[in-house]
This record gives sequence, C-alpha cells and structure tokens, in this order.
Amino acid sequence: MKIIVTIARNELKIIFYSPIAWLMLIIFIVQSGLFFGDIVENIATTVAATGRNISFLSYIFFNDNTYGLFPKVQQYLFLYIPLLTMGLMSREVGEGSIKLLYSSPIDNTQIVLGKYLAMLVYILVLIGSLFAFVALGPLTIKDFDYPQVLIGMLGLYLLAATYAAIGLYMSSLTSYQPVAAVATMALLAVLNFVGNIGQEYAWFRDITYWLSINGRSDQFINGLVCSEDVIYFIVIPALFLLFTIFRMTHNRNSFSRSRRFMRYAGLCLVAVGIGYLSSMPRFMAYYDATATKRNTLSVNSQEIMREVGRKPKITTYVNLMDERFHYATPRKVNDDARRFRQYTRFRPDLKMKYVYYYTNPDKEMLESRFPGMRDEAIVAKLAETYEVDAGMFLSPEEMKAEIDLSKEKYRFVRTIETADGKSSFLRVYDDQIVFPNEGQISGAFKRLVRPPSVVGFLTGHGERDIVKTGDRNYSLYVSDITFRYSLVNNGFDSQTVSLSDPGEIPGEIDILVIADVREPLHENELAAIKRYIEGGGNLLIAGDVGRQEHMNPITETLGVRFMEGVLANNMEEGAQNLIYNRITKPAADSSKVYRGFAHPRAQITMLGAVGLEYEVDRGFELIPILTSDSTRSWLEMETTDFAAEKAELNPERGEEIKPYTTLLQLSRTVRGKKQRIVVSGDADFCSNSELIRSRGGMFSRNFELTMELFRQLSDEEYPVSTPRKPSADNEYHLGVERVPLIRIAYVGIYPMIFLVLGIVVLIRRKSK
Repeated sequence: MKIIVTIARNELKIIFYSPIAWLMLIIFIVQSGLFFGDIVENIATTVAATGRNISFLSYIFFNDNTYGLFPKVQQYLFLYIPLLTMGLMSREVGEGSIKLLYSSPIDNTQIVLGKYLAMLVYILVLIGSLFAFVALGPLTIKDFDYPQVLIGMLGLYLLAATYAAIGLYMSSLTSYQPVAAVATMALLAVLNFVGNIGQEYAWFRDITYWLSINGRSDQFINGLVCSEDVIYFIVIPALFLLFTIFRMTHNRNSFSRSRRFMRYAGLCLVAVGIGYLSSMPRFMAYYDATATKRNTLSVNSQEIMREVGRKPKITTYVNLMDERFHYATPRKVNDDARRFRQYTRFRPDLKMKYVYYYTNPDKEMLESRFPGMRDEAIVAKLAETYEVDAGMFLSPEEMKAEIDLSKEKYRFVRTIETADGKSSFLRVYDDQIVFPNEGQISGAFKRLVRPPSVVGFLTGHGERDIVKTGDRNYSLYVSDITFRYSLVNNGFDSQTVSLSDPGEIPGEIDILVIADVREPLHENELAAIKRYIEGGGNLLIAGDVGRQEHMNPITETLGVRFMEGVLANNMEEGAQNLIYNRITKPAADSSKVYRGFAHPRAQITMLGAVGLEYEVDRGFELIPILTSDSTRSWLEMETTDFAAEKAELNPERGEEIKPYTTLLQLSRTVRGKKQRIVVSGDADFCSNSELIRSRGGMFSRNFELTMELFRQLSDEEYPVSTPRKPSADNEYHLGVERVPLIRIAYVGIYPMIFLVLGIVVLIRRKSK
C-alpha cells in the first residue's frame, strides 16, 4: 500500500504541475457557474413574480432533470476525464519511462492502482469544487435537504471514477496521448449505446442493458442509492483496471493469443455474471436519502403490496396496430419494466410478461395509412417499420382465446394477476403523462386485496348518463378508460340503478349517486332512498337550476334544501351564471382531505348552480365544502336566460351579495359505520364539458375535487391515497437584485482563485 500511495503522490505532482489539469478544473467551475447562475435567476425571478413559496427547492436546484445543476454536470463530465487520463500510461510508453517501471521491484498491480488512486484524488477535487455551489443552498433555502444533494454528488464522483478507469485502460493501449483521449471517448460512447443492442432478444437484453453506463448515476442524482448501481460502479472500474494490469503483464511476459483471450473473456463473464445477479430484484437493496422519501412507495402502497397474494404478475398486452405499440416494443421492455421498480423493490417476486398481438382497432385510420391492404399485409408492413418479427404476433383469433380485450378497445393495457386467479386492469391514458402514477398502480393492486367500491347511478328520471359522451353527461369521470381520473381507473365499479323494479337499492351498492332529477320520483322510490339513507348508505346528491322541486323531497330528511333562483355574479368577463367556488376555511381546517385545494388560484367552477340551505340539528355533522365568492355572487330570482339578458342585483326581490354554500358534506355514525352524504348545488361541476373546459387563467380543480369526494364516500378506500411528508425546503431567501452578485462570485471570483493557485504552483515548479 505504501508503494501505491507513493506512485499516486508522484502522479498527482505530474497532474498538478501540468497546465491542462488546472485549465480543466477552471473550465469545469466556470461552466458549472454559468448553469448555476441561470438556476438562481430563474428561481429568484419566479418567487418574486408569484410571491409564493416553491416546494422541493433543494431538488430543483441540484437534482432536477430539467433545471438542476447535477444532471447538467453529468452531461458534460465525460469531456473532461479523457483529457486527464490520456497521459497516465501512454506518457510512460512514449517517454520510455515504462521500462524503468518494469525493471523496478514494483508489480503491475501497484502501478495501475497508484495511478488510479491519483485520478480518484483529482476527481475528488473536481467534484468537490461543487461544494461551493452547494454551500449557497442552506444560506438561501429553508431546511436544505443535505442528504439528497450529497448523494447526488456521490453519484457524479462514482461516474467520473468509472470514466477514469476506462481512460486508464485506453491509455495503456497506445503511446499517443491524443489517440488515448479519442479512444476513451469512443469507448464511453459504446458503453452509452450498448444498452440498445440486442434488446429484442430476451436472453441477451438484460446483459447489454446492465452494461450500459447511460443514466447509471440518475438514481444517485435523484437521491436514491440502489445496490445495483453501487455494484456497477465497483465492477466496471475493477474490470478495466484488471484489463490494464493484464495489458501490462502481456507486454512484460509472453502469452499466446488464446490464453490472452481466455483471460479477458473469463474476466468479462465474471463481471457480467455479477452484474446480472445484482440486477435481479431479490438481490437489490435501496436507501432513499430524500427528506420526503420521494423515491419510495408511500406507506399505503407498501401495505397494499404486502397484502397482495402469491406470485403477482403483470401481463402487458401490446397491439401492433395500436398507435401506442412503441411504448413496449421488444427493444423497450427493460425501460418499461423500470416503471415498476418501486413495486419490485417491495415484491421481488413480481413478474413481468409481454404478449404481442394484432387486431385492427381503428379501420378508418389504418385504411388511410394503408389503402386497400389486408390486415396480414398491414402487419408485415408495420413489423418492418418497427424492425420486429411479424411471426411473434398472435392473430385476433389466438388473442381472443387468451383474453377478450374488446371492452379495452384493443389499446395498450396491462392485467395484474395473482396465483389465486384475481385480476385487474391497468391502463395508459390520453394525456401528457400517459402512464399511470402510483395512485392508479396501487389502486389496481388493491383491487386484488379489497373489492372495488361499487357506485350506483340512479336512472329513469332524466338523470346524467354515465356512458354517453354529451356535454352534460358523466361518462368522462365514470367510465372513460382513457381518462386518468375516471372512477374505472381508480378502484371503482359503476352501474345504473332503477327503482321501478324491484324497488330497492341493490345491496352491493356502496355509493348511490342521484344527479339532476328532471322528473318527480314516485313515493315508493323516495321511500327506497329513505331506507337506504337510514341504513347508513353513502350518497352524492347533485341538483341543478330548475330541479329544486324534484330534488328537495330527496334531501328534506337530511335538513338540506335547494334554494330557489340561480347563483349569478357581477364579473365583467364570462357568463354571469358561471360561479367560481373556493374551499371554505372551516372545511380546510376540519378536514385534511380538502387542504390540497388551498392553492391561491384554485377554483371549482359551476355553470348554473343553486345555493344550499341546511339545518344543523338533524343528527349530522355538517361541513360546508364550497362557497361562492362573497363579494360578487348573489341568488338571482328574475333572470333565466343569461345568454340573452344581463342579470342585475335587485334587493327588493331579496337578492343579496354574500357567500352561498354550493357543496355540503354530512356525516354521522350508523350501526358503528361512518355514513357520508355529499350534496351539491350543481350537477355540472363533474360533467364531461366542465372537466375538460379551460376557464382562461383560472386554475380549475373540478376533477381533483370529484376524486376526493369519492374517496370520502368510499370510506377512503379508493382512490388509493399516496400521501408523503410535505416539502420543508420551500422558502427561498435570495432576492433578484442579488443574482448578478452570485454570477460574479461563481463565474468570476471562484474560478479566479483556482487560476491564481494554479499559476503559483506552476511558477514554483518552474523555478525548481
């Protein structure tokens, strides 16, 4: 060890007595400073412009893939290391000093490890220079997340150390330093690309995928330490260091080509074997360094995964004729499987299976692309386009024998199954995110453990339809498989309920929805609803303008009444009967469920709503959830056609500007079970049109409120809640006026310190 340290010390002298090392260090700091200055300016400007706090500031500054400093450093780090390692061995060969090393009582291992140790020290200085940027964090950010940021720096250091081992080996292959630098960059490019090689072959894809260095430090940068990545950063540098030792040994001693090949091949097989085993979920270990445990499943999801039955399996059905085929082509299987890494962490026995088939889901679309071609010819053409084997796809008949996906419209879909035969669907969605988040995935798993909540929608009196796609209907949030926030994608089953026959609400109904009754209910129907309420059933009752006389008989036993008239506002822009509602303060204080809607611009929109009045002595705990604007809204008693007329406040008709309750929650305990009833003064707040309509600069949260209401009504079973500890690093204390000083400090003064230090060292060296 003493010899290794001596060699490292001598190598460090050579490195720091070279202008290149100092120049690389200064350029690295300047480049990092430029990026960091932009980040500081963007955050400071945003805080000053909005006046609001920003969550996860530590992550945004240093770890975020879009804005953070560390991902940007990772992108250009490979440019520095080859220039530093190119002379480690090639210089010795070019100058002839390698012969002195060979003739000295020093073995090859000591030489290689000594030079590598010198590079580790230099890299420590290089990456350590980022501490100056990190130091600004706790000075300007409240509750700075140190562990997360330090783990990110560790990832950069290990990545650079791996680059150095590769550069050392390439330097041993030639006596020309520029050639060594170019060869190192070329090999790094190969290691970045190797993860794409052979991905269509199941037996080969795991090997090349593990060998890839592309994105290998991403999890470190995100604050997560995974044993697979740690082992990679041990095995790959060790592999190239041994390659270097072998190279020097072969130069000093005579070996046959076959023996050389066997030594290299044997070493590669051992490395690949270790890598393959380390990538198996059962052998992985994790440490989440983030303060909020952002990289780890929530407690609720962990509990669900513990309860899931034996041999869980996710089967992905991929239709070649579906436009979403590219999500999981054979080449992308490993990338797709990584989307479930948080789940395999807690259930290593979770298996992934892929079934490829073809069925024409949209004949018009494919006809326009492939006019006059039969399905078999289209399959051959698409297979050629995607560079896959056309014979791997099941025919429609073969696919139907395995599973009928007609109700799924033959879209990209997964099934989650267990050994006991239980299964549920997991879908992708027509939005920018596409793939399900933790809530939807855990919800699909939970259906294997807990039965879904069944929502019954009263029908037969002109109520909102849960299948039709018209503006006033409810298909989007109830049954649309392409909408992320629909009930069908969040643990619910739905069905219609008719009280004409048999006259009772089915026992399997967990939640009854009565929305916009247009015709009066018969006495026996009202009696059935009353029995359901008295039995402790949960309800969502949504009225609307002009339906008061049909709705009030339903709610009178609750002490709630739909008021006459229609809510109007005096806003100059927009429809006068469009009401912007806010979560009431009492509800926000008394129910944590609704605190998420306290955003300054968050609004719940209602087009044509009525106010609710209620009695407080009917045995229910009442929470007014939504109220209209206290300074703009009143109950209009005269105007009915807001498109043709302008409503005017008329105090003589009892019209008064004040807040009106538009959404009310009632709760009580019945037979030891919590009963919840929600009454809304508007049935449109969750209609198809209102959930997708943009309201200018307003931040509409209707779809989120709808999901939260059903979470309450399902006794918080569905949708699955995935809460985490809130971000504490959410206060920023650096004004915009100080941004130029930060730029001067990090782009000017800080690198100047190293410039002066480098000049002093080089002058002293020259004087000796």
